[in-house]
Amino acid sequence: MNRAGVRLVTFDVGGTLIHPYPSVGAVYSEVLSRRGFPADPVDTERAFEEAWDLSARRVPPSRERYSWSPEGERGYWRRLLDATVRRLGGSEPPAGAAEELFERFGHRETWRVYPDVAGTLSTLATREIPMAVLSNWDSRLPALLRELGIRHYFGPILVSALEGYEKPDPRIFHLAAERAGVAPWQVLHAGDRDLEDLEGARRSGCLGVKIDRNGGRGEGLSAVLRRLEDGAGAERRDDPS
Repeated sequence: MNRAGVRLVTFDVGGTLIHPYPSVGAVYSEVLSRRGFPADPVDTERAFEEAWDLSARRVPPSRERYSWSPEGERGYWRRLLDATVRRLGGSEPPAGAAEELFERFGHRETWRVYPDVAGTLSTLATREIPMAVLSNWDSRLPALLRELGIRHYFGPILVSALEGYEKPDPRIFHLAAERAGVAPWQVLHAGDRDLEDLEGARRSGCLGVKIDRNGGRGEGLSAVLRRLEDGAGAERRDDPS
């Protein structure tokens, strides 16, 4: 029984449904090293995370990073690679590295679905609870979800690069509710990030649940099922303000 009155569950993707395989640092370092720039996977992972955080902070408020980028999503990822290589002591990436990495991260070989995803999504489908995807991602995501075999669980797929808004902007949460034909307070959003997912849901008048993976030791997607069962903090609100 769904005691929370939830009529739509939306899911973040990276860190919630899927993760890079074997890791971003491992893939980047393999490509860079093979193309003539030796790189350690651990150092590369750290450099990438630093470059990612700095790049995200440079995006103006209420703007979507890929559409804001002058050269679009390919340019955004190319500049991110440039910044990663500089943090590793290089001047520029080797020729062809940006193109290869963009191609590899667009396909299933570089991703894995978390073990609890299929079972949780099947349970929600059996209970006839509609689901959607709500992700800060580039335009490759819908095809990637199909390759990974989980696209069929979802109705609307809202991708920041295609919508022009990114979490925590309330507009992308409201679009998800509108396309599913429900009110924001009837939406439960599940994600792993405090700002983009939990704070974004709160600002939008939606419910939120934190997905804690913790290297496989966290609660994972069972938090969604638990939240739907106990309805904690999910009181009905006609006016989410």
